[in-house]
Amino acid sequence: MKTKILAAIASALTLFTIGLSNPASATQPTAKKDTYKLVLFQAPPTIKTWDLNATVPGASETIFGAKLSTNKGKAFGYLTGSIVSTEIAQTEATGEVRHRNLTYTLPGGQILAKGNSFYPANEEQLTFNESAVIAVIGGTGKYLGARGEVATTRKADGTYRHVFTLLK
Repeated sequence: MKTKILAAIASALTLFTIGLSNPASATQPTAKKDTYKLVLFQAPPTIKTWDLNATVPGASETIFGAKLSTNKGKAFGYLTGSIVSTEIAQTEATGEVRHRNLTYTLPGGQILAKGNSFYPANEEQLTFNESAVIAVIGGTGKYLGARGEVATTRKADGTYRHVFTLLK
């Protein structure tokens, strides 16, 4: 009897340990089954930046807007956003962390995303060909309750690619 109880405890501990060593297997969605992708392309943005040196040395706030389209060039909404410096660069060789607050206005609703991204010093836009990933924190209409992430990549021609990975 003791042997069966000890074997059951050992088995339970093994399963518990496996779950701890690989928590993704127990709690994370699989890419194909529990998520879906949405890929949008952005025209070069219209940008306005304010220097906030009077209140915080080196700080700035940027707002922007841009048209969105599908991979076939069909119009698919509009992106607006604001970006605020949250970590001021110490030298021109370094960059800074900026807080991005984005609203994707799409057919049938909106997707909201926010988070911090690294920007090169003295640049208004992201580094070319490097993805910046932030959280999708909600949505409206067709996108009600949207959760996931969006990876944004700036292209050499000034356009952007936004790849959403959203939970179903």
